[in-house]
Amino acid sequence: MVKTFKRIGYAPWLFLAQGAAEPEFIRRVGQDAEHALGLSAYEPNAKGLPTPSSWRRGAPAAGRARRAGAHAYAAGLVLQRAVQAAGALEPGRLRAALLALEIETPLGRHRVDADGVQTGVKPVVVQIQRGRRAVVWPPPAATAEWQLPYPRWDERQVHAPQ
Repeated sequence: MVKTFKRIGYAPWLFLAQGAAEPEFIRRVGQDAEHALGLSAYEPNAKGLPTPSSWRRGAPAAGRARRAGAHAYAAGLVLQRAVQAAGALEPGRLRAALLALEIETPLGRHRVDADGVQTGVKPVVVQIQRGRRAVVWPPPAATAEWQLPYPRWDERQVHAPQ
């Protein structure tokens, strides 16, 4: 979408897309990734989130692996605890156990409603600023201020990554 926006000269007031939170987004779009917003369930550098500190440690280069690892570990942990609570792999018992389960994961508190919709883990909003992901919402977790509106293509400045 970003490449098309640039090609046709379109700049919405803001641009938020799930893919913009992925590390690959910056590599694929380059400088044009600037100011894009995305949702992220796991940001090891965010402030004040309930994520266990052991998941925030490590070199910045390990960030992508930590994000993938956090998602995989959380999924495995939830399934393990649900199977233990159900005492079987029978679908009805397992579903009931999953609906009742509340545990801490690297993504935050896992909790679902009666329809199975996640209500415990709250994503943060990241924005690409100077070639890097910055948490801009919620305020207690923010590592940077929002940069809005999404600038027109002819108003953009080229920035060297920090």
